[in-house]
Amino acid sequence: GIGCIGLHGLSGLESSGELGISIGEPDCWGQGYGKEAIGLVLDHAFDELGLHRVRLRVWATNTRGIACYEKLG
Repeated sequence: GIGCIGLHGLSGLESSGELGISIGEPDCWGQGYGKEAIGLVLDHAFDELGLHRVRLRVWATNTRGIACYEKLG
């Protein structure tokens, strides 16, 4: 695989969770894989799991990731 993605810290009381993603293969960066994977996971989180909020923590220096996350809202 080129990386991993998942929802962590799911809370039924808060209807929330935290997104974690890593694309470890530099040759795969900038190819849209992260954006597609995040979109699918968020669809699942909100539509299937009924979450109201998904948190994300990101390093300020990860400008490529931040740009992707902002495009996805």
